[in-house]
Amino acid sequence: MKSISLYILFLFLTIVLTSSFTKNHNILNTFSDEINFPLLNLKNKKVEDKIYKCLIDSINNHFFFEDIIPAKNRKEIIDRFKSDKEASFYLTHKLSLSKNTISINLHYEIAHSNGYDSWGEQFVFNAKTGERISIKEIITKQNEFETIFKSKQNKYIEKSKLEIEEILKLDDPNAKYEETNNPQLEYCFSDYEYNFEIEKDSFFIYPHCGFPRVIRNMEPYEPIKFSKKELNHILKKEYK
Repeated sequence: MKSISLYILFLFLTIVLTSSFTKNHNILNTFSDEINFPLLNLKNKKVEDKIYKCLIDSINNHFFFEDIIPAKNRKEIIDRFKSDKEASFYLTHKLSLSKNTISINLHYEIAHSNGYDSWGEQFVFNAKTGERISIKEIITKQNEFETIFKSKQNKYIEKSKLEIEEILKLDDPNAKYEETNNPQLEYCFSDYEYNFEIEKDSFFIYPHCGFPRVIRNMEPYEPIKFSKKELNHILKKEYK
């Protein structure tokens, strides 16, 4: 009789512990408290709504494109990230305000069954209308800007090649950088028009490519920086 009672007690504890483990084990999204979506609180709610719609449309297109009903607002975006059972999301942002612009840089980190991904999206909005603007809209002389940008880009690429070569030499002291090591490097800034942000005294244009830095476990590419001072002669007055 005593052995039966012990067996029943053991069975009960096993069921409770198994249930508890299963419940916790299914909560894959360990980053659920790290969903830091921009909270604007602008005086002009129409401008705020337009900015949120742009951000939410972009996130829907990236993450929830298979959903029948797209997320409609900030709360729904956060709830969907937190409820995802297939991946863990970590979302942070950098918000820069000026008299005429609102600059938002979203950074995503995602852990899933196939590994880990990290990338960013940049948005610059007209603070008075809420419309997203491109870097071409703040420059008066596009050809002159292209010349300045190309010079910086070439130096940036050469620096990146040396960094990659140093990583390759960890495996082979005689390794040399070859274009096949990074076939996308020349095209990292090909769609730079919207991939930028504005801070108080600077502009930053971000590359959108990861190979082979992710594979080599290197830090993400840094943006190309322009001071407002060096672009002052070709900036529209409202952006100086």
